Amino acid sequence: MREYEYVFADIHTSFAASVGIYIDSCYILLNSLNLSDSQMKDLLEGRKEDAWKDPQLRKALEKRLGANYEIYLSLVDKLNRRILMFGKKLKLRDDLKAIFQLRY
Repeated sequence: MREYEYVFADIHTSFAASVGIYIDSCYILLNSLNLSDSQMKDLLEGRKEDAWKDPQLRKALEKRLGANYEIYLSLVDKLNRRILMFGKKLKLRDDLKAIFQLRY
């Protein structure tokens, strides 16, 4: 395990950066829609798939994104599934935090 500690730390850092970029881009898109705090949490922190299927949200996103609407939702879905899968493979908690503390 000690042999892979730095490799894991590098992968974890890369993963955390990817999640950060994903969440930041979603915040930029969703911020102007004036969603409730609980809805934002479901969309971004909880990564609940059903939250992205809300009819009012989809209508607002379609208005904001126009022709890129379907492409964006497809990308969000794929990124979300990859994040969740990667978290499971790394045996992270549901909040994507490591079960143990990393030392750098």
